[in-house]
Amino acid sequence: MEFLDGIRGVAAFLVVIEHTAEAWVPGYTQWSIDTVNIGRVGIVAFFMVSGYVIGLTLSHQPVRTFAIRRFWRLSPIYWLATIIWVLVDLPDTDPSSSYSLFVIAVNVTMLQGAIPGLVGILGPAWTLGAELLFYVQTAVAKQANVLRGSVYLG
Repeated sequence: MEFLDGIRGVAAFLVVIEHTAEAWVPGYTQWSIDTVNIGRVGIVAFFMVSGYVIGLTLSHQPVRTFAIRRFWRLSPIYWLATIIWVLVDLPDTDPSSSYSLFVIAVNVTMLQGAIPGLVGILGPAWTLGAELLFYVQTAVAKQANVLRGSVYLG
């Protein structure tokens, strides 16, 4: 289903356009608030298509295989990006607000959004927590046969 990858690509590009315009176009943020925030449109489209793809993918493999593949698809690059960001940001960080081991540990799990007030090291990574939650709820539903007869399980 290459067209779904295309939709996700366009959705991700809308988010990039939104952030770029916020940074470089004076008055864009207010215009975006007053009219349409294309970044949010991109996020919603990406999540909707991804939700369908996740369910479809999960329907063709055991939950264990799905979980292992998702882990290796997301975690290594996320961990690398987090490490690079901490190393780059650390010299510029106020020592009184530097990253604690607890903050780093929770960010490594991608669950920083689950703890109110916890610092997210990589801002855009908030989506990963939502994605993980969807993986878990979809896998639990499959295991419980709640999705029987749906598009997900054919």
